[in-house]
Amino acid sequence: MTLGLAVVLVACSSNGQPAVAGGESAQSLHGAMAMPPASGATPGQGAEVGEVASGFSLATLAGSTFHFPTGRPTAVWFTENGCTSCIPKAQALDRIKAGFGQRLAVVGVDIAPGETEATFRAWIKQVGNPRFEFAMDRGSKVTLAWGVKDTSTIVITDAAGKVVYNSLEAADEQTFRAALSTAGLK
Repeated sequence: MTLGLAVVLVACSSNGQPAVAGGESAQSLHGAMAMPPASGATPGQGAEVGEVASGFSLATLAGSTFHFPTGRPTAVWFTENGCTSCIPKAQALDRIKAGFGQRLAVVGVDIAPGETEATFRAWIKQVGNPRFEFAMDRGSKVTLAWGVKDTSTIVITDAAGKVVYNSLEAADEQTFRAALSTAGLK
């Protein structure tokens, strides 16, 4: 039996406190979650452990479309321009992606309302141009459906999108790798 995995990273913790799946965090992410939902977007229960996270499709900056679930281990990293504490996380995720190759899909998702593509591309360059895809969550539909309330959230799912791990704490390569191993990706 093949086990798959997805990692959802929401980078740049404003409070550094762990979150319970589906629970409220102490602070919103730089005001981004305080915005009203875009037309057609409604807040979801989020990516709770044991449940299947909502599927989505986002246009990537490279011109393709990223579809979740991917049918293979997947990392979805929610971030925003100017998040300097996100840089080490992006670099760790880049190294992990390089090691797992095509067995692990990765996408970085900009969740800042009003962020321009040019600004996001400049930030990606500042981070070191990680070797994974990037997309923008225009209208916050994915952010709301997944219940993203704070940055630095990491959600790990299997290839079908079932959540096996959800935390704000996993912030380094060793922690990411341990979570991936627990989910079956070695």
